[in-house]
Amino acid sequence: MSSRLSSLLVQDGLVTAKRVADAFQRQVIYGGTLDSNLLELKAVDEDDLIHYLGRADGMPTQPTGISGAGMPLPEILEVFTKEVAERFHAVPTRLLPGGVLRVLVPDGVDLSEFDELALCVQQRIEPWITLEFRFVEAMDKIYGTGTPSRYARLLSRSVQAHQGRDWPPARPIDPLPRFGSLATLRLVPEPPPPPAMPPPAKDEPTTLMVAPALSGENTATLQIAAAVAASERTAALEGPAGGKPGDTTTSLAIPALSEATATMAVPPLASTASLPVPGVSAAEPTATPALPGAAAEATASLAVPAESTEAMAIPSAVEPTAAVAIPAAAQPTAAMAIPAAAQPTAVAIPAAAESTTAMAIPAAAES
Repeated sequence: MSSRLSSLLVQDGLVTAKRVADAFQRQVIYGGTLDSNLLELKAVDEDDLIHYLGRADGMPTQPTGISGAGMPLPEILEVFTKEVAERFHAVPTRLLPGGVLRVLVPDGVDLSEFDELALCVQQRIEPWITLEFRFVEAMDKIYGTGTPSRYARLLSRSVQAHQGRDWPPARPIDPLPRFGSLATLRLVPEPPPPPAMPPPAKDEPTTLMVAPALSGENTATLQIAAAVAASERTAALEGPAGGKPGDTTTSLAIPALSEATATMAVPPLASTASLPVPGVSAAEPTATPALPGAAAEATASLAVPAESTEAMAIPSAVEPTAAVAIPAAAQPTAAMAIPAAAQPTAVAIPAAAESTTAMAIPAAAES
């Protein structure tokens, strides 16, 4: 198809008619195909030439030759011998599913003979065209025929030309030309297995962390610890420091509802003060038993009638009662009564250490 190839190249302006004439004259002298002579004259680029070669012959193209098409099986070479390859100008390559044998052919091959080739090797034939120097390279790699110097130079030039750029891909056509009958197949490779599908992902089990329920022993331990902590936070009423004989000091153990404790200082009896309670006579003193462990200190009780409890500031958590109740955790229990006094005094609560509050009743306070 040299005439068809030259016409396409000149028509599309890739090669001048003068260069095509020079290539034909060189072909007469040195032989070979038109594509080899055009490449030796450097009249056209190799990648463009293989594309136009496929258009001229109506066949798919393989630019990289045997390296792109693949080597044939040993069973194929048993029937596709060197003599068969030279006779039909075809080099076997890869065997495809369905018993189709792909072969490389140069320009100028007679496709009418490929039915006979298919019968000879008992395989269906699918020809792919390539440049002549690539065909010679394939013959050398498969049958060891050697590479003449002119084709070796073209191979070396092709490698240098593609340093830094990609090789053009193989270009199939639709439909692909195939020759031979399915009834005379010698080898039929098994179709490749389908790709293995990954197993479906399994849901990972979810671990639930459940806190153990509190047993009776744990609950009792927590209650005991809370009671001990509450008993340690108490409120105390103390007399003024450096008291004189006759000073009345009252100590009262009260479970504290918060971190704070309160201290009340009561002045001496000489100037005894009392909390003013409306509706209560000042001559209603109530005696109380002395607290154990406080021999040197006189004790007093504070009697507050139920109807007059609004005069005392009592925390909201403690119910107003006539007497202050001491929890069982404190050993001495007592009620406090304010002795009769002539004059009521005001109560001042200064801040104390560790969040404590003191109530000081001065002796000379005026009502």
